[in-house]
Amino acid sequence: MKAYEGDRGTMLKPAIRQPIAEAAQLEGVVRRVEVRAPALVGSAAEPPEGRYVVDSGAGELVARRAVGCLVAPLEGDLVLVARLSDGRAYVLSVLERDAEAPLSLESERSILIKSSRGRVDVAAEAAVCLTTAGALALTSVAMTLSSGDTELRTGTLDLEADRATARLDRITVVAGLVESVFDTLSQRLKRSRRVVETIDQVRAETLDLIAGNAARIHAKCAVLTADQLVKVDGEQIHIG
Repeated sequence: MKAYEGDRGTMLKPAIRQPIAEAAQLEGVVRRVEVRAPALVGSAAEPPEGRYVVDSGAGELVARRAVGCLVAPLEGDLVLVARLSDGRAYVLSVLERDAEAPLSLESERSILIKSSRGRVDVAAEAAVCLTTAGALALTSVAMTLSSGDTELRTGTLDLEADRATARLDRITVVAGLVESVFDTLSQRLKRSRRVVETIDQVRAETLDLIAGNAARIHAKCAVLTADQLVKVDGEQIHIG
């Protein structure tokens, strides 16, 4: 912004904001990681925060992790430390680490990964795992899941859809109890086979069974009853 002095129209130089504290950047090795115990429930104290004891050229420094340093430092890491004039020190970034040690991106705050125009890809050669102690929500206009093997384990599953289509080569369902409620059920089968160990019941207002070639009912005892009429019609009827 430009500032002017009174009616004289004299342009003044913009004010230069002075830094709160000057910082000196140092390299050092993390010798020890100290984690403060979490505060009691209901306490107004700050959340637990890690401290890092860094061995630098200026001596041993006790530093906090800067907000912009998402990689959590480990013991033995070569880090870049900023030491302020008031004595505070912050780990700015991890410069070097043992190749076999894992890389962990951590933050005590909520994290948002956002692309306002493009896409966000997460790729890994071995595996991708999503773990949370709370709820996991997926929201999108369309979703595609491609996998060689898929395994789903859950306590309760609620599925709601306007339309569902499944194309399966083979399906096996093992359940203790299955309850289905349909307005209309239509099935087209090439072959159908059922094995019922105890009892099979069908109750309907009207029951219509049509066999194009042959129909056979066999039982140790068979009973056919009707309240009004029983009709048997055929070119030949054999009884006994």
